[in-house]
Amino acid sequence: MTPFALSSLLLRMLAVPALLLPALPAQARVVRVGPGDATGQGHGHGYVFGSRRDGNCWLATPAHVLRSKEGGLHGDVLRDARGRAGTASNPVQPDKSIDLAFARVSGLGGQCLDRLPARKLDALLGAGSPARLNLIDGTGGGARAMPLRIRAVDGGGQAIKFSVEPVASAMDPHPRIIQGYSGGLVDRQNAAALGHDSLPLGLVLTVCTGGAASKADLEALLNSDNPATDICTGGHYATALRFDAIRRLFERVEAQKGAASSPSGQAPHPKLLNFAGQTLEGTPQTLLTGDGCWRVKPDARGRVQLDFLLPANRISRAVIVETCEGGSNLGGVEVRGGASAGTTTAYRFCAAQGATLRCTIGARKARVIRLSVSAKDKKAPLLLRLVRIESAPI
Repeated sequence: MTPFALSSLLLRMLAVPALLLPALPAQARVVRVGPGDATGQGHGHGYVFGSRRDGNCWLATPAHVLRSKEGGLHGDVLRDARGRAGTASNPVQPDKSIDLAFARVSGLGGQCLDRLPARKLDALLGAGSPARLNLIDGTGGGARAMPLRIRAVDGGGQAIKFSVEPVASAMDPHPRIIQGYSGGLVDRQNAAALGHDSLPLGLVLTVCTGGAASKADLEALLNSDNPATDICTGGHYATALRFDAIRRLFERVEAQKGAASSPSGQAPHPKLLNFAGQTLEGTPQTLLTGDGCWRVKPDARGRVQLDFLLPANRISRAVIVETCEGGSNLGGVEVRGGASAGTTTAYRFCAAQGATLRCTIGARKARVIRLSVSAKDKKAPLLLRLVRIESAPI
């Protein structure tokens, strides 16, 4: 059919030639999805994170990155900024109207310390705010980042997307978004004042750029749940899915997964016996579910103590402590255990390297686990969201 000009064309995503930067921190798990090549063909990007419920590793990526020519979703290979390999399997798309899929992850070093941000992002997505796009180098080594500026945010109570535009620099005076970086991580630059080295905002889904489309393109747009093209307003910018929306979608996946599981197959939860620390906001009871934020003042030594009663006939292997958004005061945790709260012995102290700490303790048969969570600044409060004790049946 005869092609006709459209004022602008939204190409199914894509990505950016970008500045080569040092590798991202170990827990900032941007990954390359698919084998691809150095030109950006045949791959996309995604974000690897751990479930708050069970710690299992998951990938979040645009559904079209994992979509086969036949229309179904498929697993794929992954590679992180350190060059480590992994696989994504059993992908699911919780909402067919939103171009996002989740898949279980194996490999990549075996630890997923990131968690999907729980913070509402409305106040952080103002037009003109600085951001950056994080990618994995096409040759398989290191991370890339492109300076961005937030362009606009969806309005209304159901807003789930925002747009960003590339910012010119001396090294790249004419930055463009090109094929290969769907799923690139958009985060907030210079987020130290917010309590973060970086603050995830969203994953790139599509990019708008000038061009023309055939009538076949238009028909595909109108008749497909996941079209290769779409129409957008003028300019060159990318559209990203907000992380608060990504978290809500993942909660739907976990709810469906939990409903399909047998209750007898679920690991029993520990119980909070007692704690020592001055509560400023929230409650320590939410630490077992990750549904809240406990703001607590440490004692004179800069510590908060928590005692947990574990189910019988289980072996404890590791403890995970996760802070709330903005909780940058986590110094470390000392893990002790025993038959009761009065008979604990020291297992290990682990220093924190970021917002999430995982402390392995071997194989410990204990009914009580005592945690002494230490603060970097003894006079500042700790903001704790989650404590999880990894255990297995004896």
